[in-house]
Amino acid sequence: MITKFKARLVFQGDCEKDIDSETYAPVIDFTLVRLLLSVATQRGLSIGQLDFLSAFLQAWINRRVYMPPPQFLEIPSEDDWVCQLDRRLYGLKNAPCMWYDHLHEQLVKLGFTELKHAMCVFKRGAVLVLVYVDDVLVIAPTEGDIKALNQSLKKTMPTQDVGPAEHFLGVDTRVSRGTVCLKQSKGIEALLTRTRMKNARPISCPLEPTTDYSATDGAPSHAVFPFRSIIGSILYLSMKARPDLSTAINLLARHVTKPTLLLERGLLRLLKCLNSTKSTSLQLTPGDSTQLSAYVDANWASESGSRRK
Repeated sequence: MITKFKARLVFQGDCEKDIDSETYAPVIDFTLVRLLLSVATQRGLSIGQLDFLSAFLQAWINRRVYMPPPQFLEIPSEDDWVCQLDRRLYGLKNAPCMWYDHLHEQLVKLGFTELKHAMCVFKRGAVLVLVYVDDVLVIAPTEGDIKALNQSLKKTMPTQDVGPAEHFLGVDTRVSRGTVCLKQSKGIEALLTRTRMKNARPISCPLEPTTDYSATDGAPSHAVFPFRSIIGSILYLSMKARPDLSTAINLLARHVTKPTLLLERGLLRLLKCLNSTKSTSLQLTPGDSTQLSAYVDANWASESGSRRK
């Protein structure tokens, strides 16, 4: 369903020259996002989301940048005119960095401080702001604190209070009765469609337990099979809301430079498993304690490639 049409003037960044400023913009790691969401559920905090309208355009340019005029401007062809930019356009190489600096400055003015060991996380009292470019999550004791922050930011740049977090970095985020549900059904559907595995026979086990996937010998994989691309897509899923895939996909990813037919069949099996578990979600529920627990499988006997002889 189409909700709106959007037209945007974009700078052709590959033609930009003489970049004398930083182009790197820090972003928050999703592992940290999951951790903070889990803490929020433990403490009964509210989780909201803010949307910045045309975020990159809010940062002023600190140097002279020119670009050819857009084609829709009626300018005589014999005149050699150019446009001087006052704001950062999408496509400029250092636009993300300048936007982050601008947002950092505004949050500091509101009394926030960036955590020393967690970039892109800002704290003021019990209010946390999680930043990934222009996608922002806010964790606060009450919904009123989130709305108050939104009103404060509106004084300097246009923002929109989206309300409870619903979609963050490609992950469906549902908050209900103190429980946070993370799901990536749309991303899995897109992967299955791209690999033509939507109608594959569903199975429940990602890999065959009796198969040794650490073996490096064997017939090579088919040249047309997109082994590396599928590995990257599933790794992305496992790092977001499907940590249950981590063991299987990390085992297959070890041989991404030289895949075999055995690994290809293992990857197809993993896609079949995704087809049967595409509605599976990661649920963060409140518990009795915030104590960190770790579970380790120390039995390497089943993996002949790395077990001790």
